[in-house]
Amino acid sequence: MAMRENIKIKTKYKSILECEQSCVDGIGRKIVAKSWSKKLYGIFEDGHRVVISSDAKGAALFEFEGRIVAREDGIYLEGDIREKSYSKGLVYGSVAFSLILGFAMMSTFNPVFVFMGVMFMVIPWTNVIYMRKSDVLYQMLVKRVS
Repeated sequence: MAMRENIKIKTKYKSILECEQSCVDGIGRKIVAKSWSKKLYGIFEDGHRVVISSDAKGAALFEFEGRIVAREDGIYLEGDIREKSYSKGLVYGSVAFSLILGFAMMSTFNPVFVFMGVMFMVIPWTNVIYMRKSDVLYQMLVKRVS
């Protein structure tokens, strides 16, 4: 559900210029997630192309790539929500590191380290589930522009 294709969101804005100025909080791309932030950041290019990302928890791994289109019934954001280029490597790399660390801790046969090793092997998979199921960026876009 996290990666969506062929999104068409009708905006509340009257012109493309107004949409470019009002639909994001800042210019640029964000990498680090903050649990208290709900801001959208965008890069606007020629031909009304737009890349929108966020630093909100659950949305920092994704970005909206598309364009702003003017039609007779309004202004639309059309495009796709995709994973950022580094996000898969970051998540799966942390899972691999945690598995290695978990096996190393379990090999001591100390009951506390065995428990910690199992936790190290299980908990990082929640990041994978979160990466696959998170729909935060889409919800933020709809809330902001509709």
